[in-house]
Amino acid sequence: MTTVHAHPRAAVEVCGDWRTPRWRTPTPLSDREVQVLQLVAEGLTNQLIARRLGLAHHTVKSHLARIGRKWEMGERAGLVAMGMRAGVIT
Repeated sequence: MTTVHAHPRAAVEVCGDWRTPRWRTPTPLSDREVQVLQLVAEGLTNQLIARRLGLAHHTVKSHLARIGRKWEMGERAGLVAMGMRAGVIT
């Protein structure tokens, strides 16, 4: 069995926070942000995402930063967990 250590904020997104019992729907993402997040969920690096979508590496970073601001989350794992929980990505 592998032990995975997550950033506390990411762990809260996956497991829930005992101080906030209700789930809130995250701010909607653009179609491109959803594409980027889906590829993050598949384990691709920013460079590979950029190549796959025909974007500059910095554009991918900008999309991820925008998603993080919208969802108040900076960790990739937390963004993926929130996206899965909200049904944004599969």
